[in-house]
Amino acid sequence: FEGGFTIPPWKALRSDRYKYVRDESKFEELYDLEGDPNELFSIASDPALASVRAAMSARMDEILGLRDVTLRPPAMRDNVPSL
Repeated sequence: FEGGFTIPPWKALRSDRYKYVRDESKFEELYDLEGDPNELFSIASDPALASVRAAMSARMDEILGLRDVTLRPPAMRDNVPSL
């Protein structure tokens, strides 16, 4: 992209109602998919939703902490040497 603008890599986690997004600098976004289906307004800084943001952040940390080998189907896991 001309001008040197880049978008940092990010990860997202979604529940039935909320979508949580975090980039590599730990910048967080939270969207209410019922009230804002187009994801136009992040509500990550809303104190009333701090527990939702914290729970989704913790779940993302848990998922990202898994080794890739645990996410593979069983047939593929059996052929991977132990780490």
